[in-house]
Amino acid sequence: MRSRTAWWGWGLLLYACLGLAACGLGPATMRVNRLDYNITAQRSNSEQLLLNLVRMKYLEHPLFMQVGTIASSFSYSVSAGAIFNTNPATQQFPLGTTLSETPTVTYSPMDGQKYTQEILSEIDGQRFMVLFRANTHLEILLRCVLDRIGQLENQSPNRPINPQRLEAFRRFCHLASLMRTRGDLDIAHVVPEDKAKEKEKPKEEKAKAKGADKAKTKAKEPAKEEAKEEPKDKGPQLVMALRFANAQEAQEMAGLLGVPYRPLRLKSGQEILAFRLIEASLLGDTFGRDPRYVDLPFRMRSMREVLDYLGQGVQVPPGQAEASAASQVPLDHGGQMVDPYPYIKDFFEVRHADQRPAGAMVSVPYREGWYYIADTDLRSKLVFSFLSTLLALQSGNPPAHAPLLTLPIGG
Repeated sequence: MRSRTAWWGWGLLLYACLGLAACGLGPATMRVNRLDYNITAQRSNSEQLLLNLVRMKYLEHPLFMQVGTIASSFSYSVSAGAIFNTNPATQQFPLGTTLSETPTVTYSPMDGQKYTQEILSEIDGQRFMVLFRANTHLEILLRCVLDRIGQLENQSPNRPINPQRLEAFRRFCHLASLMRTRGDLDIAHVVPEDKAKEKEKPKEEKAKAKGADKAKTKAKEPAKEEAKEEPKDKGPQLVMALRFANAQEAQEMAGLLGVPYRPLRLKSGQEILAFRLIEASLLGDTFGRDPRYVDLPFRMRSMREVLDYLGQGVQVPPGQAEASAASQVPLDHGGQMVDPYPYIKDFFEVRHADQRPAGAMVSVPYREGWYYIADTDLRSKLVFSFLSTLLALQSGNPPAHAPLLTLPIGG
């Protein structure tokens, strides 16, 4: 009887130890499980983005499946029993443990209004400023997001390729990036002087002025104004200031952009050009003239255009050239159809392999082959990382930037 009691005590002790071990199983499972989900989600997002770039090369519609929620529940159970015999040496204590996981992942395709807002709408100035202030590599930012500025045009599937114009645009992006690196280029939101003074007024004065404006409006209601009013600047303006190392650099930049060379000179003797960046569709309509700045029209791309542009960097094997023939564009000077891939591969390249490549940052199977970004291709990795950031930024509301009145420009 004592032997049976002793065995039963040992069984209870073992069961208690298993229970205590189960208490520490939750945190240990979370450490491993959370990292696994993190790595898998990041890899899945990268593969989806690369797949859509390849689709753009073959003129296929991109599709983004967004992960809504990832929920994972665990259940852990311990079972124990005892079988007593007359022979103490044959006593049995069967034990069992069960650990099960039930993951739940929800997906939603990006379509309808969400697709229109995030993919088809032009990238606005606020998002551009968020990326600029986040110290994004300026050459990558400009070459991906900017469609045109001044007289310069970026490479686009919708227009013929002109090697000279492309070289001029890339020279501008490279020169601007060098100036940003040495601290001689800044882009800021600047409030017009009348708007700035309005903000400085006390609340009482603002209320009085508002009442006076209403009275004037009512007085003018019977008689409609015949003459058109001058365009009034609305909201903060996007201003780019460039400080040059020498006059030759300033003349080159003015020549590239196609603007008059009329720099201001700082006390240090350094020349500066100040540009007011205005969307091409609003130039001369919304903004009045300002003698302090040179008006420079620009146009941003949409996310769809960015994908289309970078999709030109996909290498197509010879046997599939006809499948992507429609993605070829004409040369500006001859009308001959060419593949734009050679004109972008030094900036961004997606390579092709017959078998799954080794040493790839990200790879996807497609059309009986594999497409990948090499882990040693640092420039393409930077561009791809920027593209992921831009896509994430398009899905959220960027923070509003306060106007930065820091440009050393006299009135």
